[in-house]
Amino acid sequence: MLAFALLFPISSNAQVAEMVGPLRLTGSPVGLIVGDYVGSQVLIVNPATLEITDAIPIYTDETLLERGKPLSVGWMNDRLYVGEEKTGLIQVFVQREEKRIRRMGGETVGWTQISASFIAVPVIQPSAIVADESLGLLFVASKGEKAVLVLDETGSVIRSIGPGSTVPLGNPQAIALDRVGKRVFVSDDGIEDCNWMGCSRLSAVQVYDYDGVPLGTINGDTGNAGYKFSRAQGVALDAAGNLYLADSYRHEVMVFSEPSANTWNALGILGGKGAAPGQLVLPTGVMTDSTMTRLYVANTMRGRIEEFTLEDLVQ
Repeated sequence: MLAFALLFPISSNAQVAEMVGPLRLTGSPVGLIVGDYVGSQVLIVNPATLEITDAIPIYTDETLLERGKPLSVGWMNDRLYVGEEKTGLIQVFVQREEKRIRRMGGETVGWTQISASFIAVPVIQPSAIVADESLGLLFVASKGEKAVLVLDETGSVIRSIGPGSTVPLGNPQAIALDRVGKRVFVSDDGIEDCNWMGCSRLSAVQVYDYDGVPLGTINGDTGNAGYKFSRAQGVALDAAGNLYLADSYRHEVMVFSEPSANTWNALGILGGKGAAPGQLVLPTGVMTDSTMTRLYVANTMRGRIEEFTLEDLVQ
């Protein structure tokens, strides 16, 4: 349950922060929230310039002795949620009200951790956190539990999506929400496919309603939507209802349209392996901006964020 007692302030230092290995990202009124897994920090990034404006070091607990691993980040109602991999805890931060002046000029408000454990029981590998603010719900993907946990604002688990379903999850990675249609899109790269020759791991995007009822599947092995993919990671939706999926193995983002309900067709590809701007190496997180017309991609191995629009699509 969320503890509202102040635990400790977090020093922010955007002047020296560098993005090392971004993994997940989400939008917020303060900018892009980027979980830098390799750098053990959460970065605030200006969406217009892609410059770092603030940095929050992540630790495993309030002793500040061991740096943590931010596996996921989410934002709901002015609170920043961070899924820490080592402990499985979901930490909660808010901006401090008092401002301080940086040495090089400018102001930053800094951050305070108000809870080191938003949920009573640790989440095994909390790989994604996405919010529906209108309903006060957090959707948390747990790779270890093979589930998407639906939490209320107190941290209580309302339901689990995946376990016991006719369409179970194998290794859920990321989540996108259709808040109008009340649908949950889950990228899954741990589906077991077994036959007399043995077992292999497949990827898919599974679609459920908010109650966990299966609605459809985009299968990465059969390419039923027009593209095959191998390592499904970040997922996002835009204003037109197009679905974006990062394939960390192919180093690209695949785009799918939805011509009819819960049926998808290949629309194009963004990225491709390389070091130049607009190229990717191990993309893991994707998100659309507040207008849902621009796409931001965590280019993990290059340590940077790439920005795309549909004009960049390659058919």
